[in-house]
Amino acid sequence: MRLRQNDPILTWMTAMFLATAAWAFTLSAHASRPAENSVKDNSVAETIRAKPEIKPEAKAEAKAKPEPVRYIVVSGDSLTSIARVHGIARKTLMKANNIKNADQVREGLVLVLPGVDKAVPAKPKGVVIEVPKGFSLTRIAAAYKMKVRDIVRANNLKDPSRLRAGARILIPGATEVVELVPCLKPEVTLYRVQNDTTVRASLCTCNGRAYEKGIVALSAMAGPLRGEPPFPLHPRLVELLQRVVDKYPGRRVEVISGQRISQDKSAWSYHTKGQALDFRVQGIPNKTLVGFVRGFDGAGVGFYPNSVFIHMDTREKNAWWIDYSRPGEQAIYGKAGMTAAEIEDIRAKRRRPIVDQLTAEASSDAEQALGNAASALQAAAPVLSPAPVAAEPPAPSPAGIAPSPAPSNAG
Repeated sequence: MRLRQNDPILTWMTAMFLATAAWAFTLSAHASRPAENSVKDNSVAETIRAKPEIKPEAKAEAKAKPEPVRYIVVSGDSLTSIARVHGIARKTLMKANNIKNADQVREGLVLVLPGVDKAVPAKPKGVVIEVPKGFSLTRIAAAYKMKVRDIVRANNLKDPSRLRAGARILIPGATEVVELVPCLKPEVTLYRVQNDTTVRASLCTCNGRAYEKGIVALSAMAGPLRGEPPFPLHPRLVELLQRVVDKYPGRRVEVISGQRISQDKSAWSYHTKGQALDFRVQGIPNKTLVGFVRGFDGAGVGFYPNSVFIHMDTREKNAWWIDYSRPGEQAIYGKAGMTAAEIEDIRAKRRRPIVDQLTAEASSDAEQALGNAASALQAAAPVLSPAPVAAEPPAPSPAGIAPSPAPSNAG
């Protein structure tokens, strides 16, 4: 078979021949240098087995450099508290430990304390408190001088804004319970008229909610006067009174009546439930005061033009009335602006049945008394009638002399 110059088969055969020749040349070259490779491998092994020579200066420097102080993070720790206890800046602590986010510090993490000779032992985990009413996590953290996130992390809180009153939470790192004093409204002077008692107290917190100690103070001032112990007034009644105090700041609130105790369960009133207060404000006319209180929602308001106080209670639906009665008199309810003649006419109508009844009772009593007197007289008649007098016998005549005949009227 004749091959052409540009035949593909010829080209392929030529390439195979050249590749085979190159491979054979490479094998022969490696076979001719075995001693050189062995020497190289032995020198590498000797280098690995040889110990590095350390200079005396380096040894002294290594001995002079102390080991860094380390601290193991425990539950309740934060970078802020660790840095504060050891007297270093938090940024310095973060930089020494290559920490980018302070919130990612977890229990068990080993921290290097730069510039510290000795680690301070971990403090107790903290104290457990009950969240007071009206307190937010921000105010609690401020009272304990720590960050909100420290408390959030220690208690695994998902939504701190929904922290409820009465919940028990851990204050990490705290050694004692701090008294949590809420933001309070200014104190008001309370005066009980009947027993001449005065006390000053804050009734509500700054957000207008009834303060527990304020409820106690007002309940004591409005308690029964017959020796019964006071019972807590309704918190909303305290909040309504606080609105009056805000309207007339610096004025003394004078309590006339508050709690009432009745053994008769049918004698129900807002006073017996601790939801009512009869009071006045020093220097403010009752007509002006009642005009302001009538604007409250969910309140009952009573105006007493002939008395010295107004009535205020808390209820579901608003109520308003005017009572023209005098102290100790039966209520006389009427419309605003009633005249004295109209009020007196109501009193007269009330008195008329009473007078008629008294007159009838008096007549009946008089008739019965007369009848009793007549019966008594009849019973006593035989005793009181005079006894009959017997006729005296004629005097005896002298012997031998006949008595004179009686005179005759015959004509």
